[in-house]
Amino acid sequence: MRVAIAGAGAVGRSIAAELIDGRHQVMLIEREADQFEPQTVEQADWVLGDACEVSILEESGIEQCDVVIAATGDDKANLVVSQPEDPLEPGDELLFVATSDVEPEIRTALGY
Repeated sequence: MRVAIAGAGAVGRSIAAELIDGRHQVMLIEREADQFEPQTVEQADWVLGDACEVSILEESGIEQCDVVIAATGDDKANLVVSQPEDPLEPGDELLFVATSDVEPEIRTALGY
């Protein structure tokens, strides 16, 4: 399985390492140059750019990924990243875990 992770901080890198140990292909997308540390997860593909920008996602080849994980540490950015381009199909799943008090706003925006 090919997995894209938006956010290469401690959480994103930890998830990436676990996925790589499970023999998955991983791409990390990080917008902050000081968090862009390919040597920390050498087996991952790394992209320096904002995962909220469609052009960055297209250039990264995200459409080839089976799963996208938004782990930026910013709930609103994670919501943007996690929005599917096309309507969800039967069997598709969208999981969003909020870390702050924006969860009610997010649920309303997603129609839950």
